Amino acid sequence: MGYYINKTTKRKMPAIGKAKCLIDDCGATKISVEEAEKEVVRKKDAVICVIDNGLFEAAGLIYDKNEFIEFTLPMDMRKRTFLKMDKELAHKLSGYAKEEK
Repeated sequence: MGYYINKTTKRKMPAIGKAKCLIDDCGATKISVEEAEKEVVRKKDAVICVIDNGLFEAAGLIYDKNEFIEFTLPMDMRKRTFLKMDKELAHKLSGYAKEEK
């Protein structure tokens, strides 16, 4: 795992409340884990997984199927919120520049 969103086009995101921030500032939409998996395969929109680490949340970009597997390991019991949002914007905010095949 390696591409995270720490700010929107409007502000630095808070330690807690990153999903709401991405919804409010970037037009992200909350989706289920099943929808997230389908979206990763479709590659139309970007999928973001906001993971609750206790003192802070991390908003990770899921850019391929292997990354999805890492973000959904069953032994990891942390709370997760899945979002979809504009792919170009998510890639820009996370610094993800890899060419898709």
